[in-house]
Amino acid sequence: PRIFMNVHSGGVYDVIVPRIKAMPSVLFKTDFHGLNQLDVNYKLKLYSGKEIRSVYIRYSNEVWIGLSYKQTLDRWNIAPLSFSPSFGFAVGSITFGYLYDIGLTSLQFYHLGSHQLSIGLRYFPDKYVNWEKHHIPRFIDDF
Repeated sequence: PRIFMNVHSGGVYDVIVPRIKAMPSVLFKTDFHGLNQLDVNYKLKLYSGKEIRSVYIRYSNEVWIGLSYKQTLDRWNIAPLSFSPSFGFAVGSITFGYLYDIGLTSLQFYHLGSHQLSIGLRYFPDKYVNWEKHHIPRFIDDF
């Protein structure tokens, strides 16, 4: 049997004002047999609308843009795999997102990339509460 391991790290940081967040992240995947991949991601999220204060603090609307870069770190072939710009928005508990994956390998140049459309609904957001150091609740569904 093959064993796979994924290591993920990221953060959420205020940019200029608290309603704009930067969310960089990195994902490393390996199967311990020479098949390795590195994903580097960056997302900017802008919160707008009325501030909602209940068990958590969040805003009624949000818009985000992001970039992802994937590269293989295989033992015999280190090469870029894809570049993916994306954007999306949330209104209340409904989310919409779009991603366009641009392949960077010689085989992937024969097609025009792939599209991903996502529609989501947030159920029970109260379960995602992080009581921070000063007892200020924060809604954390970003990753």
